[in-house]
Amino acid sequence: MTRRLFISYRRALLDRIEPLVAALARAGIECFLDRDAIDPLAPFPDTIRKGIDDSHALLAVWSAEYGESDHCLAEFKRGWQHARRHNPDIGKRVWVLNPEATADHITAGELDAQNFLGLPVPGEEDDWAKKLAERLRDDIPDSPLGDEMGAPPAPERRNVPTPTDEFTGRNGEMFRIHSRLHPARIGARIPAGSD
Repeated sequence: MTRRLFISYRRALLDRIEPLVAALARAGIECFLDRDAIDPLAPFPDTIRKGIDDSHALLAVWSAEYGESDHCLAEFKRGWQHARRHNPDIGKRVWVLNPEATADHITAGELDAQNFLGLPVPGEEDDWAKKLAERLRDDIPDSPLGDEMGAPPAPERRNVPTPTDEFTGRNGEMFRIHSRLHPARIGARIPAGSD
């Protein structure tokens, strides 16, 4: 079965992302990259949501500008919510690739070393992609992120405000608050596929 990986990134990094996507394709992984996967006449938000739902995992290329994009954070949040519904260990389905020298700009919270992937050295993209492809094939169930089958029903909500579509554009603030409440546990352990 072909595994599909949703790539969430800022367009300014496209030239750095394309070699990784090409290496993943050579390793047998189909990548959803918005520039290639969306027809210019298609409804963009719906196509992005479907791309996440149909993927087996999400890779967020969390540059310094990533957290400033409400669209990127909405993609990350959707992948995170799907992954959390399937398994409390979201590290199996949501990964962060940090192209920066430090990690101070990442406000995803609750992450540990298995969620973080190292950026491959130029020329070593194929080895990096091969390790990531092994993780996708060996550690992830066959069902895509958005597959509702087998997921327990959502618990009844009590004493919780009704969700609204009117409160938008606050993903950055919400992620910063969440990260303060649930700080990352990066530690020294780095899993296979994170070189």
